[in-house]
Amino acid sequence: MEGLTILGNLFIRLPVLGAYAVGVLLSAVLVSRRRDGASWLALVGFGLLLAVNLASWFLAFLPIWLASTRNMTTIAQTIGCLHTILNLISAAGVLCLAFALWTGLQPPTRR
Repeated sequence: MEGLTILGNLFIRLPVLGAYAVGVLLSAVLVSRRRDGASWLALVGFGLLLAVNLASWFLAFLPIWLASTRNMTTIAQTIGCLHTILNLISAAGVLCLAFALWTGLQPPTRR
């Protein structure tokens, strides 16, 4: 991906960004209609995954910007730390979606 332009890199990520954006929109509709925990968890999960995908798009161009200010070891460590943080946020998003499915598929409790 080194030879890709900014728009080329965005074009490659566009299908996933679109899927996450549709997930956010559908979850927002569910939140406005149902106002339950499963809808909120789905909204948070899709929102986190969308944010991570957008952030990783910018992260692809971070080494170019950092190359003028730091040495390569520091750049590799910085990129590695940022990737770890983004992966943890992605895992949190997937867990939110899993809990949304689990709570949404539970039978309603009787009072």
